[in-house]
Amino acid sequence: MPNIGHSNIQKGGVPHFADWRAETFAPEYRVVIPTYKRAEKLCSTTLSLLRKHGIPLHRIRIYVNPENRGGEAPEWAEYLDMFRRHDLLEVHLRPGGTCLLQQMHRILEDAVGQYVIVMSDTVSDITWKAENSKGANTVQSLPIGFLPALFAHGHEMMKAGQFRAWSLSASHDGRFMKSNNITQRLGLLDGNMTGLLVEADMLSIKMHPEDGLIYDVAWACHLWHDGHRFFRYLGMCCKHPYRGKGGQEALFGCIEERRRSEDRCIQRLANRFPELVSWVSRGTYSLKRMQYQFRKHGGDPILMEKYLLSGRGRRPKHANHSMSAKERQRRCRTTVGSGKAPATSGKRKR
Repeated sequence: MPNIGHSNIQKGGVPHFADWRAETFAPEYRVVIPTYKRAEKLCSTTLSLLRKHGIPLHRIRIYVNPENRGGEAPEWAEYLDMFRRHDLLEVHLRPGGTCLLQQMHRILEDAVGQYVIVMSDTVSDITWKAENSKGANTVQSLPIGFLPALFAHGHEMMKAGQFRAWSLSASHDGRFMKSNNITQRLGLLDGNMTGLLVEADMLSIKMHPEDGLIYDVAWACHLWHDGHRFFRYLGMCCKHPYRGKGGQEALFGCIEERRRSEDRCIQRLANRFPELVSWVSRGTYSLKRMQYQFRKHGGDPILMEKYLLSGRGRRPKHANHSMSAKERQRRCRTTVGSGKAPATSGKRKR
């Protein structure tokens, strides 16, 4: 079984997360997803993706608003109906809160002492910058079976380096993704996928009531300020529709109103943690992009070695994709009936 020790972290080199793909051992974990007004989207994207990657449905917890909001009926019935339609009744449905901040606090309360992976409700794919057959890096979908390996690798990294969290790159642009690179620098804990080792002291973190609007930024600052370090895989990201219908987008009448609220929250966060984050106002920024910048803090990058699914020897030819039926047939074809003599164990010709 692959192993990561504290010395690997110090030296800046660790086994590739894909080396955990063939392992039968996996850490105990839960996938937790806060959601609001996205029952259909949740089932057709994030839950469908997790099922495709072989994540057991009973490990998944969905947190919904348990109360009426503005005269609306609670969401329980809608989500249960969608679970039935998509054959997802093994997924656990839990009462959360009336806003993202309350949802996340309830998630942390339920997960003290556990390893959880927090995801958003609109993730349609996970992409990575992988080496193709010609040796060039291309952005492609994470192969089936690699996601559980990532969960296990993140857990081993946190134990070895005394980290409290891990996340993926927030950039979808391959030009800014770094294959096999893990950064220890202060940065965004992307809410689309973040792993956490939850301890009771996390419950004492006090955020401003409006910080749910910028939760990913605020959460990263609070953890870092309290001495909790984390790392991010810069060669992978989650594909999702940014600010799609539902969720926090449903709380605002227009995009300009949301931008004003975000600016106010980021300015307040920057005043509280001036050594960690700053508010930046640039006219070229899209209205959908939050105006902040993290300060430079953290250790040197950690590089993952090239992965070997067999555990040793040469890298498998089909490491980046599953073989088709024809490829398997060609690989396993015998010489019987081909008119050629089978290989013998005689002396090699010189």
